[in-house]
Amino acid sequence: MNPVIVVLVLVVVAIIFFLAGRQSYKNSVARELEWYETMYLEKSGATTSVPNANPYRLLSIDGGKTWLAIDEKRNILGLAEKVYPGLLAHLKGMDPLIAYVEKHGPIGYHPITNEEIKLLEDAGFEVKTK
Repeated sequence: MNPVIVVLVLVVVAIIFFLAGRQSYKNSVARELEWYETMYLEKSGATTSVPNANPYRLLSIDGGKTWLAIDEKRNILGLAEKVYPGLLAHLKGMDPLIAYVEKHGPIGYHPITNEEIKLLEDAGFEVKTK
């Protein structure tokens, strides 16, 4: 057999194995990134609705099941609910309120409905009626 053909076949086989390994590596990195983006979460912001939570930084390493309060250097201060009591409930209530306002417009330009009162109260706002 011609040695040039043998070398060419070996080079082609080596390239195929290299490309297959590279694709496998890309798939592995993509899976790790997807896991990281779903499990390692951060929230930060400021609110005057919760005492001492202006500003706040939260970290979850279990997909949002447990939230930790962290400082600007990423040091853990403790469980978010102990460091900022009421903040998690406030944030959880804000999501449906924001979605409602995005869909229906601002609250208060028309008589406030019971649904709007509940959304506001769930977000930690006190609603006073006359």
